[in-house]
Amino acid sequence: MVHVAANYLDGTACARHIVKDISIAGAFIFAEFKWMPGTIVTMTLERTGSYVSPPVVLRAKVVRCTPDGLGVQFVFLSKGERQSIVEFMKGVPEAERRR
Repeated sequence: MVHVAANYLDGTACARHIVKDISIAGAFIFAEFKWMPGTIVTMTLERTGSYVSPPVVLRAKVVRCTPDGLGVQFVFLSKGERQSIVEFMKGVPEAERRR
């Protein structure tokens, strides 16, 4: 089974977090550490499990915080950056996109 993980520096150490759902526009990430909405985070997304592929590095803006984690909107500075998440999403099964 393929899963998506987000890796980023959470203020104390680099940490891997499970991505609950993901689209080309953004994701929800399970995390105990919370940032204020509006915070820009650089993160690496990777597929794990039975199909592992190269990770994608991108920027994301925190748009909401819940007790379970963070909702982020991806921030693209170029067409190439947006294309990288489009290509990444091709390997993410529909069941992982919206759980």
